[in-house]
Amino acid sequence: MMRILSHLSLTSAIAVFLTISAQAGPAEELAKFSGMSNADIPSVVGGKVLTERGSGAQGRDLAVEALFFIKLSPEKGADFIRRWTGTKYPELETYMHGSVGDFKKLASAPNSGPVKVLVANTVKLDPQKPQLHVSQEEAQRAPHNASPDAMSPEVAKYWSDLLANRARAFASSGVSGQPPYFFNGEKVQVGSEISRLLKSRGKWQSQFSDLLSSSGYQNSGGRFSGFWTMFDVERQAALALGGFYAKPASGGSWQALDLQYYASSGHYALVTLYQLWPVEGGSLVWRGDLVSAPQLGTLRGVERLASSGVMVKRIEKTINRMKQDAR
Repeated sequence: MMRILSHLSLTSAIAVFLTISAQAGPAEELAKFSGMSNADIPSVVGGKVLTERGSGAQGRDLAVEALFFIKLSPEKGADFIRRWTGTKYPELETYMHGSVGDFKKLASAPNSGPVKVLVANTVKLDPQKPQLHVSQEEAQRAPHNASPDAMSPEVAKYWSDLLANRARAFASSGVSGQPPYFFNGEKVQVGSEISRLLKSRGKWQSQFSDLLSSSGYQNSGGRFSGFWTMFDVERQAALALGGFYAKPASGGSWQALDLQYYASSGHYALVTLYQLWPVEGGSLVWRGDLVSAPQLGTLRGVERLASSGVMVKRIEKTINRMKQDAR
């Protein structure tokens, strides 16, 4: 019995040593670019999700960091994150998700209150003052005579065509090819929004420089997939276009970018970066979210803290469901 116990103790000690050794690389890298450099990595590997609000974000920008563990290798973990949608979890308020080019699904959008709000705002789009994130030309093509009460074929076709055109523009010219739109009297160019978000986090930009400098993302030797999604924004359904890009990095790690370059409302741009390091039993995952949203620009003090708190909670919910499905 004593020999068995001694053997088990030795095995446990070796396992702990291997885990700590595997974490040395991630800890050193975190110290270089993350505000979570003092994170309790063993507790994260044990199942805890750590989050932290990014300091210094101003105006309509917010930043959040998170650290978690999944029981998949970095390569498989990056592919899992790419494929995961969360649509089966009502609390995440993601109604639909599909691949770019598969916009016909919009015709089967749920006949819910938030979708009806989107439809009503679509048919009454004013080209001179659009209340959704569309260009003046896109607003002119809105189906103004369609029913405002449900996702009619006319409304579904309008959004299918708009998303397809913007997805083609991204495929050919990246974010610089996105038509600007006018919202609250301001001309908004998504490329400028993304550039500002990344510049506000210089250390993140440096850490992911190889990933971010890949022209067009699709053509630089990594793995790219385009997507569209329908989600909730303050009880209005919103449609977004994005791309997910992943490639191997140093030391067996992988990096990934989840970029939403268009949204019909809610945010102007959403950039989510991932670094996945190999550790004993799976991957240690750092996630950094950067968002530009017009509503944030009007918030100050306690209201801004509350808004960032909502974002943190949403990210925590998303990660916990993601971890649950990755088991």
